[in-house]
Amino acid sequence: MKKVLALVLAVVLCMGLGVVAFATPGEGTKDIEFTVKMVDPDLEAADLKASLDWEEGKEYFDEVELDDGDTAGEIKVTVKLKDYYGTDDIDVEFTYSFKKGTSKKEFYVGEVVYKECGYADTFGWQEATVDKSDLDDVLATVDSVEGLVIFDNEDAKFTTFEFDNLEALSVAGKMSKQDAVNMYLDTAVTDEIKALMKKNEDVDFDVIDFRGAPEFDFTQEVTYYIDDEDVEYFVYEIVDGKPVAVEAKLNDDKDALVWKTRTLGTYIVTDDEIEAAAAETETDDKENPETGSVDFVNVAVALGAVSLVAAGAVALKK
Repeated sequence: MKKVLALVLAVVLCMGLGVVAFATPGEGTKDIEFTVKMVDPDLEAADLKASLDWEEGKEYFDEVELDDGDTAGEIKVTVKLKDYYGTDDIDVEFTYSFKKGTSKKEFYVGEVVYKECGYADTFGWQEATVDKSDLDDVLATVDSVEGLVIFDNEDAKFTTFEFDNLEALSVAGKMSKQDAVNMYLDTAVTDEIKALMKKNEDVDFDVIDFRGAPEFDFTQEVTYYIDDEDVEYFVYEIVDGKPVAVEAKLNDDKDALVWKTRTLGTYIVTDDEIEAAAAETETDDKENPETGSVDFVNVAVALGAVSLVAAGAVALKK
């Protein structure tokens, strides 16, 4: 009877002492954060090591960090996940316990046990804003900042993608029976592109980075509007870390560069030729090689945490 009562008290304490930091859906966060209030106020993060027991989502796990909280005995736990740019929601479920120092056993202090109760979560990207009034010509607005990036409509016959964080860009093409695609777009400078910029200091770079490298069944036309019609621009795709020249042409109005592909990768648009450019990629109806590293995870991620967090303290008779 005493053992049953002890277990019940431990669960109640876990429910009362666990605090989880909620994330706003669509922000693309890849960290799961929560706070554990230890019964022993002298405990610090440096004393402890978190041990995770995964039920779902271990393949997306990166690392776990422990930091001291704002009050004595309070431990902040941060579980970091790898970048994920797929199209399905991902289930993440694990329990955790603390160990002290190099001990391989769960953390005990005298007759007081600190152990997890549990944690469960689901994250994934949300669907883009879509105008489905005309399936022959669907307009999809991608908002990568808010995580609205998934397009999944097998009934659409032709789709034009526009991007809130890069209005100069559009992607359009046939989409009949197309599988879902993640159109997450980043314009930040990667380490590979930064190295190219150092080699070409006098050249201006614009970045078009489709992190999920979405693949299409039919050729898509990429249009990128330029700033100055009197400047000759060049487009390169980053393949295996190297810039490969893309056969991009000016449109009839001479105000945009246009190229075709079935796989969207990482591109740079420059106002001059750059060093280390390889042979031109094949375009038209041939699929370009996949580019970049698509890790399972930024970012994006919709987090709605439901948690029973550990910090049960039960004094047991020896």
